[in-house]
Amino acid sequence: ATKASSAQSRVKMIEKMRKEGKLDPPPMAVVEKRWKPSLVLPDPPKAIGETLLALHGADIGYSEVDGGAILKGIDLDVNRGMKLILRGPNGAGKVNCCIGKLNLFS
Repeated sequence: ATKASSAQSRVKMIEKMRKEGKLDPPPMAVVEKRWKPSLVLPDPPKAIGETLLALHGADIGYSEVDGGAILKGIDLDVNRGMKLILRGPNGAGKVNCCIGKLNLFS
């Protein structure tokens, strides 16, 4: 059957169901008793302190020239509410820094 003829038969079927009363909405008593989903999430855990990340005397990066660190003796404190951005070209190791070294996404 073509799309037009199959659509026409659907229309006829719906009209027939409407005449038989099968397409009437359910009574309000049935609708009101229907289960309504709800979602309750627990409160987030309280942080241990104000400092979320602290690096003191850290060596960061990898130099292809001599195999040593690019930055040495770095001190960094990340406190609650601060925002960080890791910038760099593709393949520079931004994700490896977060996953491997800092365990931020483990």
